[in-house]
Amino acid sequence: MEKDWTNIEYLLNGNAKQQQSYNILMNTNIFQILKEYSPILV
Repeated sequence: MEKDWTNIEYLLNGNAKQQQSYNILMNTNIFQILKEYSPILV
């Protein structure tokens, strides 16, 4: 099964830096702000 890279919740199962990144991205609403551009995290 291929990972859905448009959903960043996979970061919650990662290491401390990945979890911190998820929290920062969610707290800043950056993905919601950029929604019209279909953002992904690379």
